[in-house]
Amino acid sequence: MTTPMITQVHPTEKLPTASGESVSVDVELVPVIRALQALDLHTLMCCQDVGEAMAGGGMWPLPDRWHTFLSGYAWLKMPVDAAQALLAKLSETPEFESRLTAKAPGGWQSQVWLGPTGLADYANIYFPREQIPDLTAALTA
Repeated sequence: MTTPMITQVHPTEKLPTASGESVSVDVELVPVIRALQALDLHTLMCCQDVGEAMAGGGMWPLPDRWHTFLSGYAWLKMPVDAAQALLAKLSETPEFESRLTAKAPGGWQSQVWLGPTGLADYANIYFPREQIPDLTAALTA
């Protein structure tokens, strides 16, 4: 079985990682990633609109229902401890304390995958793309 070709769907900017590597980050998420780096919160992957990326070939192949479900949602993949620290920080802000649940209007969805050997060591966090500026402001306040 061959690995499918993944296309870069969104414009990117190169950012340095803590280890000195250079990685491509979707331009709308650059301020968020810089703010997370300043707080020593590491990310593994990100996307400014994961549904759009899935539909455009920028993610692994998934059924179309996922493209639709995640359209308009940004995505952060983070080590679990960093994701917990991010959510704890945001829970202390008036703008985000009510958004950190999928039940809220404009709410966030976060998950840690469970497999046959246990929980993954990373979390996926999905939030409305339109909240990227608010997130940047909350992280840099």
